[in-house]
Amino acid sequence: MAETLPVLASDLEGGALALPGPPRKRFAGIRNFPGRIYNLIMRLIAGSIAGKIIAPYILILFILAMVAVFVVSRLVSGSLDEQFTNKLLDRGKATNEALVKVEAEQLQALRLMANTNGVAEAIVAKDAEQLRTFVYPLQVNARLDLADVIGADGQILLALRGDELGLDPESVIDTALGKSAIAKKVLTGVTDPLGDKFTELMIVEWGTAFYTAAPVKTEEGKLVGVILAGTTLERLLDRLSKEAQASLTVYDLKGKVVSTSLPLAEAVIEFQKGGPEPPILDVDQAVVEQVLSDKPSLVSRPISITGRTYRELTGALVVRGSPVSPLGIAVRVTAIETALFASRDQLTALFGGMMIVVLFLGLWLANLIVKPLTALVNANKVVMKGELNIELPIISRDETGLLTESFNLMVEGLRDRDRIKNMFSQYVTGAVADAVLAGEVKLGGEQRVLSIMMTDIRNFTGLSESVGPDLLVEMINRYFEYMIDSIMEFEGILDKFIGDGILIEFNAPLYQNRHELRAMCVALRMRQMLLVFNEDQVNLEKPTIRIGMGLHTGPCIVGNIGAEGKKVEYTALGDTVNVAARLESACKEVKSDMCISETLYGYVRDFVDVGSRQALALKGKSVPVYAYTVKGLKPGLTLGVDLLTMPIEEVRRRVYEAGGELADEDSPYALGAGVAAG
Repeated sequence: MAETLPVLASDLEGGALALPGPPRKRFAGIRNFPGRIYNLIMRLIAGSIAGKIIAPYILILFILAMVAVFVVSRLVSGSLDEQFTNKLLDRGKATNEALVKVEAEQLQALRLMANTNGVAEAIVAKDAEQLRTFVYPLQVNARLDLADVIGADGQILLALRGDELGLDPESVIDTALGKSAIAKKVLTGVTDPLGDKFTELMIVEWGTAFYTAAPVKTEEGKLVGVILAGTTLERLLDRLSKEAQASLTVYDLKGKVVSTSLPLAEAVIEFQKGGPEPPILDVDQAVVEQVLSDKPSLVSRPISITGRTYRELTGALVVRGSPVSPLGIAVRVTAIETALFASRDQLTALFGGMMIVVLFLGLWLANLIVKPLTALVNANKVVMKGELNIELPIISRDETGLLTESFNLMVEGLRDRDRIKNMFSQYVTGAVADAVLAGEVKLGGEQRVLSIMMTDIRNFTGLSESVGPDLLVEMINRYFEYMIDSIMEFEGILDKFIGDGILIEFNAPLYQNRHELRAMCVALRMRQMLLVFNEDQVNLEKPTIRIGMGLHTGPCIVGNIGAEGKKVEYTALGDTVNVAARLESACKEVKSDMCISETLYGYVRDFVDVGSRQALALKGKSVPVYAYTVKGLKPGLTLGVDLLTMPIEEVRRRVYEAGGELADEDSPYALGAGVAAG
């Protein structure tokens, strides 16, 4: 049954009920310590590592033994419930302090956002892209889970979501957030003794969140909008639980569980496997009224989950000085609390024997520590020389054994790193290398649908003859630097350089969403970067260059190709690669710098404007290949990585509003597949 304690919620918040400390007394036994024995022990241990390890523990043991007598005496004089109550009160204080800290962090981020030059003007103009430019870096730096910008009319202008949520950003947006109480307070200029910023635990469309809101004003002081910074209740509880070192449960005003960090999910899993029925953690309505009343008191009760017993103290979750909902703070009951009731006489009798045992046992254990540490030092010297073919035997399972195991894993990781570096350093990003190390990439042969892109510099032979070798190498290296930046922006895989040409793959070795669009975006970005490169060439009074780009989507064979132990590379083979190369060559025939196959165009037709459909007779193909030249992105669209996740409905809306021509057929991307044609 729940037990009512005569403690006010203010005591929990302010930490008024703290555990009493031990009485202050001198340890007279230290003065009686035999001087000769003390000096003998000091001489024996002064010259060895083992002695230096054990000496502090002898002194600490003596002090702890004396302290233990008084601590145990104090614990025996009280009850176990009293001890738990004090512990829970401390945890409650830590929880409220952590909550204040979260609120302070959100307020600090809001001040930076609201006071950033240009934010108020962007809100007035309802320019979401400009707002993102100002607010997104601040949201990332502050590691905010939720950041929403609302105009003076209550309309959401921008909603940013942290990557740590692991959710689709569209699923955690409340369209009615501008009509919430906290937003209305700010937009109507309400203030209270704490100022014009407000914090609330809010129930939104997708769940419950802890939000802090602040006004945005122009330099003239005119209120133009509100910015909200927040986190989900689950993430908030996880952080508060860690900082308070206790399990927390938030209840609604009817006593139902809203969220908890107690292992309730484990209990449900055990029940599904035939275990006992999980407990119902809800509290009575009377408890809710009791902890939220004008004269609140705390309620204590035991909880049993998955065979573990907890003691929960239910009080109020206080936000900005006001209770908003019941909050349960639970600490597990362990055998440690029971052991604290060992008698004072037993501790005193064992003290002398423990001193001797600890001395000899400590010396023995210290020697055990020194031996593997010496081996680790020697092995570390070998690794520092670059020799990675070393592995130490694990002779124990204590900390030194774990340290040895960690050392072996580190050396193995270094070997894997070198292997991956040698294999992939010429054509993959760091994300791919990490995936290979994690075992997520199949390096053997497999068939997969890829998007292939081939580029080539026009009249490279003539260019080579017109400039010197040093100038040619410098120019080509700068050109490749521009092109590689374009590839990496959209996570393309640089397969290889073929003279002055580049072979690029998408959807291998990692699966990628909208890989056809990624290839298209890289080509358009290369077109832009080539203009910048040629401008630099003109300024440097050096020759400009032209390129051709061919893009195609289709099945390929991917895997490690080469001679084992001599030369191996991860690449793609097949007709799709050949068609991309032929389309690149056909750019001369169609008088364009970019030629894409009809297959690839079928995926990106909602995004790009193209020329007329052409039937090309490509070398090695018995039937014509239909292809298009690319003019550029459709009106209303901006080249960037946001296109890779933008819903097709939004793409078409922007194109339509900008006066662009819409595609006649539905895009495959509209089906919502995670990896198109993958």
